[in-house]
This record gives sequence, structure tokens and C-alpha cells, in this order.
Amino acid sequence: MDNKISEGKTIKIIAQADISAGEYVTLGSNFGGIALDDAKTGAVCVLDVSGVYKIPKATATLTSVYALGVPVSITSGKASVVDIDSGTTTAEIASIAGNVVEAANSAATTVKIKLR
Repeated sequence: MDNKISEGKTIKIIAQADISAGEYVTLGSNFGGIALDDAKTGAVCVLDVSGVYKIPKATATLTSVYALGVPVSITSGKASVVDIDSGTTTAEIASIAGNVVEAANSAATTVKIKLR
């Protein structure tokens, strides 16, 4: 096949701000990745866009249970559950960064997420 350019597990971007290795970088609605290395503004940065990562729970949801499979958003490096129901907004759906791959009880401070 001539048109395949990569496996799609990582992508290269030009950093729009300084990025630290391990940081979640939002690239638009429902898309982002984890930086594999530090990058200064204007430098090339490689993002993993398909892996499973351990992300700290957001302070507001620190004692919440994160059930297997629930969608989560990542804001300022912290994970929050996105409740999907009839009142869910388009913006909330667009914020989904991945799904929980291992349930996290109320005592857990981190959650394992499979990036979308």
C-alpha cells in the first residue's frame, strides 16, 4: 500500500507553547496526546496519541469512582469523568480524551486511560 505513512501511534507537532514530557496536549475537539519529550515553543514535539496512561484525577473528583469504560476529559493534566446523558453538551462530548481501562476506586488518586 503506497499511501500509508505511519502506524498512527505517534505524531509530530510544532509546540505552540513549552511542553513537558508526560503532559497531555489538546489538539482540538476530542483529540490530543501525551508528549514523549520536553519541547520549547516552536520546536518539534512527538505525541503518543494511542497509548494507555496513568493520569491524576481532577481535584473535584478525587474521591469519585471511575468505572471501567467511562469517558474522561483531561484538563490541565487532570482527568475528569464525562457523564453522558440526555443533557450532555456538544462541548462535553468534544472534550473526551479517552476511556478508563481499569476501574479506579474512591481512594485512588490516578486513573488509567486509553487515549482516543
